Amino acid sequence: MANQDPELWEKASDARETLERNLAEDQEVGYVDIGCGQSEADANAPSLRIHVWGEGDEGAFPHDVEGIPVVISRDRDDS
Repeated sequence: MANQDPELWEKASDARETLERNLAEDQEVGYVDIGCGQSEADANAPSLRIHVWGEGDEGAFPHDVEGIPVVISRDRDDS
């Protein structure tokens, strides 16, 4: 079950808005959303997910924003 701490999710929402502004001009970024962490240790905490089209350099993206971890998701069109 996801962490129900409203302050933490508000912080994640603010961090998402900051990240979206910072990546607004990046043509390889499709969108940014909020999900739960990717590891068992942080599965109940929010993380920011950057959905990237193409082969963008993962090193170009932050590892966290305002203390909220960032995960890169590769969205590929295999059609």
